[in-house]
Amino acid sequence: MKQLQLVILIALAMISHKTVLAQSMIFTTKTFAATQGGPGGEFENNELLVIDGHLLDARHFVPNTALSTMLGDADGDFNFNDFDKNIDAIALATNSQAPNMTGLLLSVDQTMEVMGGTVVDGDVFAIEADGQINVIYPEVFFATATQTSTIDVDAFHEAADGTLYFSFANDEVTTSNSLATQNNGAANLDESTVFMILPGSTMAQIAFTKNDILQVVSTAMGTTFSTIVDLTAFAADPASPGDFIFGIGSTNSAIEGRLFSTANGGSFPQHFGNDINSATLGFIDEEVLEGIAFLPTDKNTFRLFSPTTVPSPAGTHSYAVEGATPFQIVQLFASHSVFPAPSTLTVSNMSGFPYIYVNPSDPLFGISVQSLDFSRYASSTGAATITFVTNNLPVGLRITMQAVDVATNTISMPASAGI
Repeated sequence: MKQLQLVILIALAMISHKTVLAQSMIFTTKTFAATQGGPGGEFENNELLVIDGHLLDARHFVPNTALSTMLGDADGDFNFNDFDKNIDAIALATNSQAPNMTGLLLSVDQTMEVMGGTVVDGDVFAIEADGQINVIYPEVFFATATQTSTIDVDAFHEAADGTLYFSFANDEVTTSNSLATQNNGAANLDESTVFMILPGSTMAQIAFTKNDILQVVSTAMGTTFSTIVDLTAFAADPASPGDFIFGIGSTNSAIEGRLFSTANGGSFPQHFGNDINSATLGFIDEEVLEGIAFLPTDKNTFRLFSPTTVPSPAGTHSYAVEGATPFQIVQLFASHSVFPAPSTLTVSNMSGFPYIYVNPSDPLFGISVQSLDFSRYASSTGAATITFVTNNLPVGLRITMQAVDVATNTISMPASAGI
């Protein structure tokens, strides 16, 4: 560990400043989505995306290759590809998380086998430093709180005061007389209902009924809507304390892909002066947002893409970065991948991702530190691509990489790929 930090810090010793980004919105989409940009311009629904004031359109925040590398090889096939379920809900982890790889709480739409256990679709979890899943709020917690049976969490938000807000992916029937009373006497809880659990309580209340949500959408649009299909995302409105932003599952062309705020009884939230919708996010088609979270101003969006994302000529592998400091050095660090789960090292005195996945004891790491082949100057847009010839390497070899933005002392999440 000391060797690794010494090598990196020597390379960065002459740099002291740090880039501070404007507030970022993290989100995911219900289905595959695309923008005009690349290499981060094509998105699966098991990846986390970002938009901020420095980006013209949506980009990756956590590519699937990073999530899968973090989780390790649960199925024993010597590939990091086990994070294969759709992300249903995203929340900024505020009060409830141990050391967390992404700073977020997540929920997926189907049962997923991971190192050390199983995650079901009603669980809200964090990814720990060792790649383990830490279920913070299990499915039974939400089912008990609403007196329902098996449920699927479709939206989730953890407020700073500890209040939890959530919604389900499907209509559910409750045996709670209290919830039925709050729901205009109906035991059937619509999938657009938003629940809340106050700090110290184990029972849910209804924060917004289906009709409440419909009224917000109708007020914002200036016309009456009878359905939004589903509520797909929920977060506090950072521009209007006490109000909330939500996404909907409707494919009605007038409202598909939009976000709405409860501010002023119903309005369109803005992010850097633009309404948040598919067009302002840069999507080619209308896309339903499946989860949203707004991150602090110092959250970094420096990211690394593996050859599974970056187009590579035959016999080569290309790694690409985005979000680097323009015209400054980007350095890759590499090692052979470790199975079934890599050991991680905590890095101090650096910003960005706080863990090292590359193995500093691996001879390949020493080569990557010393060779100019592993560094490039970023372009005017903060992008760089590094291509390696691989046709003479043994089939089955698997490499894990991380990148460092030398000017800002910022390290990326990992990415891995096999030959």
